[in-house]
Amino acid sequence: MTNIALIVLDTLRKDRFDEYFEWIPGLRFENVYSTANWTAPSHASMFSGHYGSEIGVDAKSPALPDEPLLPRQLQKSGYTTRALSANHVAAAEHKFDQGFDEFIGPTQILGGDANIFDWEKFQSNHSEISDVKKYAIGVWKCLVDDCSTLPSLRAGFLISQNKENKIGQDDSGAKSVLKTIQDTKFGKEEFLFVNLMEAHSPYDPPESYKTGNSQRVTIKNTFTGVSEPEEVRAAYDQSVKYLSDIYREIHEELSQTFDFIITVADHGECLGENGYWGHAYGLFPEITHVPLVISGNGLDGTVETPASLIDVYQTILDLADISGDSRGQSLLNGPEIIPRLAEYRGLLPFAQQSLKQLDLSDNKIGRHNNHLYAVIDSSGYGYERMDGYVGHAEQKHIDDIRNDLKEYTPKADTDVSDEMLGHLEDLGYM
Repeated sequence: MTNIALIVLDTLRKDRFDEYFEWIPGLRFENVYSTANWTAPSHASMFSGHYGSEIGVDAKSPALPDEPLLPRQLQKSGYTTRALSANHVAAAEHKFDQGFDEFIGPTQILGGDANIFDWEKFQSNHSEISDVKKYAIGVWKCLVDDCSTLPSLRAGFLISQNKENKIGQDDSGAKSVLKTIQDTKFGKEEFLFVNLMEAHSPYDPPESYKTGNSQRVTIKNTFTGVSEPEEVRAAYDQSVKYLSDIYREIHEELSQTFDFIITVADHGECLGENGYWGHAYGLFPEITHVPLVISGNGLDGTVETPASLIDVYQTILDLADISGDSRGQSLLNGPEIIPRLAEYRGLLPFAQQSLKQLDLSDNKIGRHNNHLYAVIDSSGYGYERMDGYVGHAEQKHIDDIRNDLKEYTPKADTDVSDEMLGHLEDLGYM
Protein backbone atom coordinates (compact mmCIF):
# COMPACT_ATOMS: atom_id res chain seq x y z
CA MET A 1 0.00 0.00 0.00
CA THR A 2 1.74 3.16 -1.24
CA ASN A 3 0.58 6.73 -0.71
CA ILE A 4 1.89 9.17 -3.31
CA ALA A 5 1.76 12.97 -3.42
CA LEU A 6 2.59 15.10 -6.46
CA ILE A 7 3.17 18.71 -5.41
CA VAL A 8 3.59 21.32 -8.14
CA LEU A 9 5.20 24.57 -7.02
CA ASP A 10 3.94 26.63 -9.91
CA THR A 11 6.39 29.00 -11.66
CA LEU A 12 9.35 28.18 -9.39
CA ARG A 13 12.73 28.72 -11.05
CA LYS A 14 15.42 26.09 -10.52
CA ASP A 15 17.98 28.62 -9.26
CA ARG A 16 15.57 29.98 -6.65
CA PHE A 17 14.65 26.45 -5.61
CA ASP A 18 18.32 25.70 -5.00
CA GLU A 19 18.59 28.84 -2.89
CA TYR A 20 15.46 28.51 -0.75
CA PHE A 21 14.50 24.82 -0.69
CA GLU A 22 17.67 23.08 0.45
CA TRP A 23 15.68 21.69 3.39
CA ILE A 24 13.66 19.22 1.26
CA PRO A 25 14.95 15.68 1.90
CA GLY A 26 15.18 13.07 -0.82
CA LEU A 27 16.61 12.30 -4.23
CA ARG A 28 17.32 15.49 -6.19
CA PHE A 29 17.34 15.67 -9.98
CA GLU A 30 19.52 18.52 -11.18
CA ASN A 31 18.78 18.53 -14.91
CA VAL A 32 15.02 18.23 -15.32
CA TYR A 33 13.31 20.30 -17.99
CA SER A 34 9.67 21.06 -18.59
CA THR A 35 7.93 20.01 -21.79
CA ALA A 36 6.42 23.47 -22.27
CA ASN A 37 6.48 27.07 -21.12
CA TRP A 38 3.23 27.13 -19.18
CA THR A 39 0.79 25.25 -16.96
CA ALA A 40 -1.61 23.36 -19.22
CA PRO A 41 0.80 21.42 -21.49
CA SER A 42 3.37 20.80 -18.75
CA HIS A 43 0.73 19.30 -16.47
CA ALA A 44 -0.64 17.34 -19.43
CA SER A 45 2.78 15.71 -19.80
CA MET A 46 2.94 14.81 -16.11
CA PHE A 47 -0.57 13.35 -16.28
CA SER A 48 -0.12 11.45 -19.57
CA GLY A 49 3.54 10.68 -20.21
CA HIS A 50 3.26 12.39 -23.60
CA TYR A 51 3.94 15.80 -25.06
CA GLY A 52 1.14 18.32 -25.08
CA SER A 53 1.10 18.36 -28.88
CA GLU A 54 0.36 14.62 -28.92
CA ILE A 55 -2.80 14.93 -26.86
CA GLY A 56 -3.99 18.31 -28.09
CA VAL A 57 -3.08 20.53 -25.13
CA ASP A 58 -1.50 23.86 -26.01
CA ALA A 59 -2.04 27.62 -25.97
CA LYS A 60 -5.04 27.35 -28.28
CA SER A 61 -6.63 24.43 -26.43
CA PRO A 62 -5.70 24.27 -22.71
CA ALA A 63 -8.24 21.64 -21.62
CA LEU A 64 -7.13 18.09 -20.84
CA PRO A 65 -8.43 15.43 -23.25
CA ASP A 66 -11.21 13.00 -22.43
CA GLU A 67 -9.00 9.96 -21.99
CA PRO A 68 -7.70 7.94 -19.02
CA LEU A 69 -4.92 10.09 -17.63
CA LEU A 70 -2.88 9.46 -14.47
CA PRO A 71 -5.60 10.21 -11.87
CA ARG A 72 -8.10 7.96 -13.63
CA GLN A 73 -5.58 5.12 -13.92
CA LEU A 74 -4.76 5.35 -10.23
CA GLN A 75 -8.45 5.54 -9.38
CA LYS A 76 -9.23 2.40 -11.39
CA SER A 77 -6.41 0.61 -9.58
CA GLY A 78 -8.00 1.25 -6.20
CA TYR A 79 -6.46 4.57 -5.23
CA THR A 80 -8.39 7.34 -3.57
CA THR A 81 -7.52 10.36 -5.68
CA ARG A 82 -7.63 13.91 -4.34
CA ALA A 83 -6.60 17.29 -5.71
CA LEU A 84 -6.03 20.73 -4.22
CA SER A 85 -5.41 23.25 -6.99
CA ALA A 86 -5.08 26.99 -6.46
CA ASN A 87 -4.49 27.46 -10.19
CA HIS A 88 -7.35 28.64 -12.40
CA VAL A 89 -5.78 26.90 -15.40
CA ALA A 90 -5.43 23.57 -13.57
CA ALA A 91 -9.13 23.66 -12.71
CA ALA A 92 -12.40 21.96 -13.53
CA GLU A 93 -13.12 24.38 -16.37
CA HIS A 94 -10.16 22.80 -18.18
CA LYS A 95 -11.12 19.25 -17.16
CA PHE A 96 -8.39 18.88 -14.56
CA ASP A 97 -10.92 17.30 -12.21
CA GLN A 98 -11.11 14.11 -14.31
CA GLY A 99 -10.32 11.00 -12.31
CA PHE A 100 -10.33 12.68 -8.91
CA ASP A 101 -12.64 11.45 -6.17
CA GLU A 102 -12.28 14.86 -4.56
CA PHE A 103 -11.22 18.00 -6.44
CA ILE A 104 -10.94 21.21 -4.44
CA GLY A 105 -10.38 24.08 -6.83
CA PRO A 106 -9.30 27.72 -6.67
CA THR A 107 -12.61 29.17 -5.48
CA GLN A 108 -12.69 26.88 -2.44
CA ILE A 109 -8.97 27.23 -1.71
CA LEU A 110 -8.86 31.00 -2.09
CA GLY A 111 -12.04 31.24 -0.05
CA GLY A 112 -10.43 29.24 2.74
CA ASP A 113 -13.43 26.89 2.90
CA ALA A 114 -13.60 23.53 1.13
CA ASN A 115 -17.39 23.67 1.51
CA ILE A 116 -17.74 26.74 -0.73
CA PHE A 117 -19.82 26.10 -3.85
CA ASP A 118 -17.52 24.97 -6.67
CA TRP A 119 -18.04 27.77 -9.17
CA GLU A 120 -15.32 26.49 -11.55
CA LYS A 121 -16.90 23.07 -11.90
CA PHE A 122 -20.36 24.61 -12.23
CA GLN A 123 -19.14 26.91 -15.00
CA SER A 124 -17.47 24.00 -16.78
CA ASN A 125 -20.65 21.93 -16.68
CA HIS A 126 -22.83 24.81 -17.95
CA SER A 127 -20.64 26.40 -20.60
CA GLU A 128 -23.51 26.37 -23.12
CA ILE A 129 -25.62 28.99 -21.34
CA SER A 130 -25.08 32.73 -21.03
CA ASP A 131 -22.98 34.15 -18.20
CA VAL A 132 -25.98 36.04 -16.78
CA LYS A 133 -28.20 32.96 -16.66
CA LYS A 134 -25.30 30.87 -15.37
CA TYR A 135 -24.69 33.28 -12.52
CA ALA A 136 -28.39 33.31 -11.59
CA ILE A 137 -28.53 29.51 -11.48
CA GLY A 138 -25.32 29.43 -9.46
CA VAL A 139 -26.77 31.82 -6.89
CA TRP A 140 -29.84 29.61 -6.56
CA LYS A 141 -27.66 26.53 -6.05
CA CYS A 142 -25.70 28.36 -3.35
CA LEU A 143 -28.98 28.78 -1.52
CA VAL A 144 -30.31 25.23 -1.85
CA ASP A 145 -27.19 23.03 -2.05
CA ASP A 146 -25.28 21.66 0.93
CA CYS A 147 -22.56 24.31 0.96
CA SER A 148 -21.45 27.34 2.99
CA THR A 149 -24.13 29.70 1.69
CA LEU A 150 -22.84 33.20 2.48
CA PRO A 151 -19.17 32.51 1.61
CA SER A 152 -20.36 30.81 -1.60
CA LEU A 153 -22.49 33.81 -2.59
CA ARG A 154 -19.62 36.18 -1.83
CA ALA A 155 -17.21 34.05 -3.86
CA GLY A 156 -19.63 34.00 -6.79
CA PHE A 157 -20.02 37.78 -6.70
CA LEU A 158 -16.27 38.37 -6.57
CA ILE A 159 -15.73 35.91 -9.42
CA SER A 160 -18.32 37.75 -11.51
CA GLN A 161 -16.35 40.95 -10.87
CA ASN A 162 -12.98 39.23 -11.57
CA LYS A 163 -11.92 39.96 -7.98
CA GLU A 164 -11.67 36.47 -6.61
CA ASN A 165 -7.98 36.25 -5.73
CA LYS A 166 -7.21 35.97 -2.03
CA ILE A 167 -10.75 35.99 -0.74
CA GLY A 168 -10.26 36.52 2.98
CA GLN A 169 -6.61 35.44 3.20
CA ASP A 170 -3.14 36.87 2.81
CA ASP A 171 -1.51 34.38 0.43
CA SER A 172 -2.37 32.61 -2.82
CA GLY A 173 -3.95 29.59 -1.15
CA ALA A 174 -1.11 27.69 0.53
CA LYS A 175 -2.43 28.26 4.07
CA SER A 176 -5.81 26.93 3.01
CA VAL A 177 -4.13 23.90 1.42
CA LEU A 178 -2.21 23.25 4.64
CA LYS A 179 -5.39 23.42 6.72
CA THR A 180 -7.25 21.10 4.35
CA ILE A 181 -4.44 18.56 4.52
CA GLN A 182 -4.41 18.78 8.32
CA ASP A 183 -8.18 18.22 8.41
CA THR A 184 -8.18 15.29 5.96
CA LYS A 185 -8.06 11.71 7.21
CA PHE A 186 -5.98 10.01 4.54
CA GLY A 187 -6.22 6.26 4.23
CA LYS A 188 -4.14 3.71 2.36
CA GLU A 189 -3.48 3.89 -1.37
CA GLU A 190 -3.94 7.64 -1.60
CA PHE A 191 -2.87 9.89 -4.46
CA LEU A 192 -2.78 13.62 -3.82
CA PHE A 193 -2.12 16.31 -6.43
CA VAL A 194 -1.47 19.86 -5.26
CA ASN A 195 -0.76 23.04 -7.22
CA LEU A 196 0.54 26.00 -5.20
CA MET A 197 0.59 29.47 -6.79
CA GLU A 198 2.69 31.54 -4.39
CA ALA A 199 5.55 32.00 -6.90
CA HIS A 200 3.24 32.95 -9.77
CA SER A 201 2.53 36.55 -10.75
CA PRO A 202 1.13 38.61 -9.13
CA TYR A 203 4.00 38.38 -6.64
CA ASP A 204 2.14 39.19 -3.45
CA PRO A 205 3.38 37.35 -0.33
CA PRO A 206 2.11 38.12 3.18
CA GLU A 207 3.05 41.56 4.49
CA SER A 208 5.71 40.21 6.84
CA TYR A 209 7.72 39.00 3.81
CA LYS A 210 7.48 42.20 1.77
CA THR A 211 10.09 44.93 1.51
CA GLY A 212 8.11 46.82 -1.13
CA ASN A 213 4.91 46.70 -3.11
CA SER A 214 3.34 43.69 -4.78
CA GLN A 215 4.35 43.29 -8.43
CA ARG A 216 2.61 41.92 -11.49
CA VAL A 217 4.18 40.65 -14.73
CA THR A 218 2.07 40.24 -17.87
CA ILE A 219 2.60 39.30 -21.50
CA LYS A 220 2.71 43.04 -22.27
CA ASN A 221 5.92 43.33 -20.23
CA THR A 222 7.56 41.04 -22.78
CA PHE A 223 7.42 43.99 -25.15
CA THR A 224 7.42 47.01 -22.84
CA GLY A 225 9.72 45.80 -20.07
CA VAL A 226 9.02 46.76 -16.45
CA SER A 227 9.57 50.14 -14.85
CA GLU A 228 11.21 48.80 -11.68
CA PRO A 229 13.05 45.55 -12.52
CA GLU A 230 14.82 45.19 -9.18
CA GLU A 231 11.55 45.63 -7.31
CA VAL A 232 9.95 42.93 -9.46
CA ARG A 233 12.81 40.50 -8.82
CA ALA A 234 12.69 41.27 -5.09
CA ALA A 235 8.94 40.62 -4.98
CA TYR A 236 9.44 37.29 -6.76
CA ASP A 237 12.17 36.28 -4.30
CA GLN A 238 10.03 37.26 -1.32
CA SER A 239 7.17 35.19 -2.71
CA VAL A 240 9.50 32.23 -3.13
CA LYS A 241 10.84 32.65 0.42
CA TYR A 242 7.29 32.55 1.75
CA LEU A 243 6.50 29.53 -0.43
CA SER A 244 9.50 27.71 1.03
CA ASP A 245 8.37 28.41 4.59
CA ILE A 246 4.74 27.42 4.12
CA TYR A 247 5.64 24.42 1.98
CA ARG A 248 7.96 23.17 4.72
CA GLU A 249 4.87 22.90 6.95
CA ILE A 250 2.87 21.20 4.19
CA HIS A 251 5.71 18.77 3.45
CA GLU A 252 6.12 17.87 7.11
CA GLU A 253 2.37 17.24 7.38
CA LEU A 254 2.34 15.04 4.27
CA SER A 255 5.39 13.09 5.44
CA GLN A 256 3.30 11.63 8.26
CA THR A 257 0.95 9.89 5.80
CA PHE A 258 2.56 9.70 2.37
CA ASP A 259 5.29 7.24 1.45
CA PHE A 260 6.53 9.32 -1.48
CA ILE A 261 6.31 13.06 -2.09
CA ILE A 262 7.31 14.34 -5.52
CA THR A 263 8.07 18.06 -5.42
CA VAL A 264 8.35 19.70 -8.82
CA ALA A 265 7.70 22.92 -10.74
CA ASP A 266 5.72 22.97 -13.96
CA HIS A 267 7.87 25.78 -15.40
CA GLY A 268 9.97 28.70 -14.28
CA GLU A 269 9.95 32.43 -14.98
CA CYS A 270 12.00 35.00 -16.88
CA LEU A 271 12.99 37.96 -14.74
CA GLY A 272 14.50 40.19 -17.39
CA GLU A 273 16.93 37.68 -18.89
CA ASN A 274 17.18 38.12 -22.66
CA GLY A 275 14.84 41.09 -22.28
CA TYR A 276 11.85 38.93 -21.34
CA TRP A 277 9.57 38.75 -18.31
CA GLY A 278 7.19 36.01 -17.20
CA HIS A 279 6.68 32.73 -19.04
CA ALA A 280 4.11 33.51 -21.72
CA TYR A 281 6.73 33.40 -24.48
CA GLY A 282 9.70 31.22 -25.37
CA LEU A 283 11.72 28.28 -24.11
CA PHE A 284 14.52 30.08 -22.32
CA PRO A 285 16.23 27.90 -19.69
CA GLU A 286 14.93 30.23 -16.98
CA ILE A 287 11.48 28.99 -18.00
CA THR A 288 12.12 25.32 -18.76
CA HIS A 289 14.74 24.25 -16.19
CA VAL A 290 12.72 23.02 -13.22
CA PRO A 291 13.38 21.44 -9.81
CA LEU A 292 12.35 17.89 -8.98
CA VAL A 293 12.86 16.02 -5.70
CA ILE A 294 11.42 12.64 -4.72
CA SER A 295 11.17 12.28 -0.94
CA GLY A 296 10.70 8.86 0.60
CA ASN A 297 12.28 6.24 2.81
CA GLY A 298 15.82 5.48 1.64
CA LEU A 299 15.87 8.12 -1.09
CA ASP A 300 18.82 10.49 -0.98
CA GLY A 301 21.52 11.95 -3.18
CA THR A 302 21.71 13.76 -6.49
CA VAL A 303 21.06 12.65 -10.07
CA GLU A 304 22.71 14.59 -12.90
CA THR A 305 21.17 12.57 -15.75
CA PRO A 306 18.98 14.79 -17.97
CA ALA A 307 15.27 14.16 -17.49
CA SER A 308 11.90 15.66 -18.30
CA LEU A 309 8.50 16.27 -16.75
CA ILE A 310 7.31 13.62 -19.20
CA ASP A 311 9.03 11.12 -16.87
CA VAL A 312 6.86 12.03 -13.86
CA TYR A 313 3.94 9.97 -15.17
CA GLN A 314 5.92 6.73 -15.46
CA THR A 315 7.63 7.35 -12.13
CA ILE A 316 4.29 7.56 -10.31
CA LEU A 317 2.94 4.47 -12.09
CA ASP A 318 6.12 2.65 -11.07
CA LEU A 319 5.67 3.68 -7.43
CA ALA A 320 2.06 2.46 -7.58
CA ASP A 321 3.06 -0.77 -9.37
CA ILE A 322 0.76 0.01 -12.32
CA SER A 323 1.60 -0.55 -15.97
CA GLY A 324 0.98 2.16 -18.55
CA ASP A 325 1.97 3.43 -21.98
CA SER A 326 4.34 6.37 -21.91
CA ARG A 327 7.17 8.15 -23.69
CA GLY A 328 8.77 8.65 -20.31
CA GLN A 329 10.73 6.43 -17.97
CA SER A 330 10.76 5.91 -14.23
CA LEU A 331 13.24 8.22 -12.57
CA LEU A 332 13.82 5.68 -9.80
CA ASN A 333 15.42 3.05 -12.02
CA GLY A 334 18.66 4.78 -12.93
CA PRO A 335 17.21 6.75 -15.85
CA GLU A 336 18.85 6.48 -19.24
CA ILE A 337 19.92 9.54 -21.19
CA ILE A 338 17.10 9.98 -23.68
CA PRO A 339 16.72 13.24 -25.65
CA ARG A 340 13.56 15.06 -24.56
CA LEU A 341 11.60 17.82 -26.22
CA ALA A 342 10.13 21.11 -24.99
CA GLU A 343 7.44 22.88 -27.00
CA TYR A 344 6.33 26.47 -27.35
CA ARG A 345 3.19 26.42 -29.48
CA GLY A 346 2.33 30.06 -29.68
CA LEU A 347 0.63 32.77 -27.67
CA LEU A 348 -2.74 32.36 -26.06
CA PRO A 349 -5.31 33.77 -28.50
CA PHE A 350 -6.41 36.37 -25.98
CA ALA A 351 -2.80 37.39 -25.40
CA GLN A 352 -2.59 38.33 -29.06
CA GLN A 353 -5.62 40.59 -28.67
CA SER A 354 -4.04 42.16 -25.61
CA LEU A 355 -0.79 42.84 -27.47
CA LYS A 356 -2.62 44.62 -30.28
CA GLN A 357 -3.53 47.27 -27.72
CA LEU A 358 0.18 48.18 -27.65
CA ASP A 359 0.01 49.14 -31.35
CA LEU A 360 2.45 46.38 -32.23
CA SER A 361 2.61 45.33 -35.84
CA ASP A 362 0.91 42.11 -36.88
CA ASN A 363 4.32 40.95 -38.09
CA LYS A 364 5.93 41.37 -34.66
CA ILE A 365 3.07 39.64 -32.90
CA GLY A 366 3.11 36.90 -35.52
CA ARG A 367 6.82 36.25 -35.01
CA HIS A 368 6.19 35.76 -31.30
CA ASN A 369 3.36 33.40 -32.17
CA ASN A 370 5.56 31.05 -34.21
CA HIS A 371 6.23 27.62 -32.72
CA LEU A 372 9.60 27.00 -31.10
CA TYR A 373 11.27 23.83 -29.82
CA ALA A 374 14.03 22.88 -27.42
CA VAL A 375 15.84 19.69 -26.50
CA ILE A 376 17.77 18.25 -23.56
CA ASP A 377 20.36 15.54 -24.22
CA SER A 378 23.69 14.28 -22.88
CA SER A 379 25.39 17.50 -24.02
CA GLY A 380 23.00 19.83 -22.24
CA TYR A 381 20.11 22.07 -23.25
CA GLY A 382 19.48 23.81 -26.55
CA TYR A 383 16.56 25.91 -27.70
CA GLU A 384 15.23 27.80 -30.68
CA ARG A 385 14.85 31.57 -30.62
CA MET A 386 13.68 33.98 -33.25
CA ASP A 387 17.32 34.68 -34.09
CA GLY A 388 18.41 31.03 -34.29
CA TYR A 389 19.38 28.05 -32.17
CA VAL A 390 21.25 28.46 -28.88
CA GLY A 391 22.81 25.87 -26.58
CA HIS A 392 24.85 22.69 -26.37
CA ALA A 393 22.31 19.97 -27.17
CA GLU A 394 22.28 18.61 -30.71
CA GLN A 395 19.63 20.44 -32.71
CA LYS A 396 18.97 17.40 -34.90
CA HIS A 397 17.30 15.70 -31.93
CA ILE A 398 14.40 18.14 -32.28
CA ASP A 399 13.58 16.88 -35.76
CA ASP A 400 14.16 13.27 -34.71
CA ILE A 401 11.64 13.54 -31.87
CA ARG A 402 9.13 15.58 -33.83
CA ASN A 403 9.22 13.13 -36.73
CA ASP A 404 8.20 10.43 -34.25
CA LEU A 405 5.27 12.45 -32.90
CA LYS A 406 1.70 12.21 -34.07
CA GLU A 407 0.64 15.74 -33.35
CA TYR A 408 -3.02 16.30 -32.59
CA THR A 409 -4.40 19.78 -33.09
CA PRO A 410 -7.95 20.13 -31.77
CA LYS A 411 -10.24 22.97 -32.65
CA ALA A 412 -9.12 26.12 -30.87
CA ASP A 413 -11.05 26.67 -27.64
CA THR A 414 -12.47 30.17 -28.06
CA ASP A 415 -15.47 29.60 -25.78
CA VAL A 416 -13.91 31.06 -22.66
CA SER A 417 -16.02 32.48 -19.85
CA ASP A 418 -15.63 36.09 -18.76
CA GLU A 419 -14.49 34.77 -15.39
CA MET A 420 -11.70 32.72 -16.96
CA LEU A 421 -10.60 35.69 -19.07
CA GLY A 422 -10.30 37.66 -15.84
CA HIS A 423 -8.21 34.91 -14.27
CA LEU A 424 -5.92 34.69 -17.32
CA GLU A 425 -5.40 38.44 -17.19
CA ASP A 426 -4.66 38.30 -13.46
CA LEU A 427 -2.11 35.53 -14.05
CA GLY A 428 -0.32 37.61 -16.69
CA TYR A 429 -1.27 35.66 -19.80
CA MET A 430 -3.09 38.68 -21.27
